[in-house]
Amino acid sequence: MAFDSSANDYYPQEPADIALLHQLHNAQLRQSCSTIPWPLDFTYNFQERFLAFSPEQHPIVLQIGGSNLENLAKAAELANAYSFDEINLNCGCPSGKVAGHGCFGARLMLDPKFVADAMSAIAANCGVPVSVKCRIGVDDRDSYDELCDFVYTVVSNSPTRHFIIHARKALLSGLSPAENRKVPPLKYVYTNGSCFNLSMAHILFGRILPHSL
Repeated sequence: MAFDSSANDYYPQEPADIALLHQLHNAQLRQSCSTIPWPLDFTYNFQERFLAFSPEQHPIVLQIGGSNLENLAKAAELANAYSFDEINLNCGCPSGKVAGHGCFGARLMLDPKFVADAMSAIAANCGVPVSVKCRIGVDDRDSYDELCDFVYTVVSNSPTRHFIIHARKALLSGLSPAENRKVPPLKYVYTNGSCFNLSMAHILFGRILPHSL
């Protein structure tokens, strides 16, 4: 791996075999970085790589995730330079790394007051609408009343007015992320998921209101 010392921020000139979102998987890369005596700042180049997009992609939404209010606010602030049409908070991912060790994603549905605080922090640091992506519930907390309480708490304590709801609950243990998109049953009043082609869409149109698909 080579580093470009002519730039203000050091970054790999060639792709490295790493998973950027959660952890480094390349042992050689970790070992190499640990021997460098000065701090490396990847921020700017990673921002450009993962946040920049062409104007033709509008309207486009940036989804962020986390359980630290300061970090969420900073993420929203950094996104301002890229002119996204909306900032969305992930409250629906059931992955063990996210909802488990990371304590965010679907797990945030268990703390609607924090979600409201997070949405307020995000909204205060961006100039675009904000929204929440969530499930209908988590584990055994999946009643309609509990979903209404979650939405009411967030709406009452933040500027959030837009919710994208995956119409099945999330199980925080025992299932892989892929299984969590299939095993918990869909609630067909509103369908967001398991619609893979036009034939299936036509079938669903007979079960639900078309504007709810």
